[in-house]
Amino acid sequence: MQIGFVVYGVILVLFLLFFPGGQRKVLSTMKALGTHRKFKIAQVVVTSVGILVPGTVIGTVAGMLLWQRVISALAKSVGAAVTLEMDIVTLVMVALGQLTLAFVLTALLAFPMTRDRGIAKRM
Repeated sequence: MQIGFVVYGVILVLFLLFFPGGQRKVLSTMKALGTHRKFKIAQVVVTSVGILVPGTVIGTVAGMLLWQRVISALAKSVGAAVTLEMDIVTLVMVALGQLTLAFVLTALLAFPMTRDRGIAKRM
């Protein structure tokens, strides 16, 4: 489980570095057109949702499908007879928690990305 959380953390950090960061060109175009800041924040968050939701659904389904294989391989590698059952409700709750965390971090990242700076702001 700890490995899963570490992998999720690494994937989330990579997502936050590359996807919203790649929106800078779109945001600068929106700024040049005079778009209000709330629409720029919405741009970052809504486009991120298009990646986060399918990724969470695919990850949850893959986790459900691969659960027994992973547990069997782990038990075989240590020479033990382990039977662990997956609780689907718990898996879905963890997935929703991870999705919520990703949404919050993306929204928090959108605020400094959309801040207007420079002389034009002061005038």
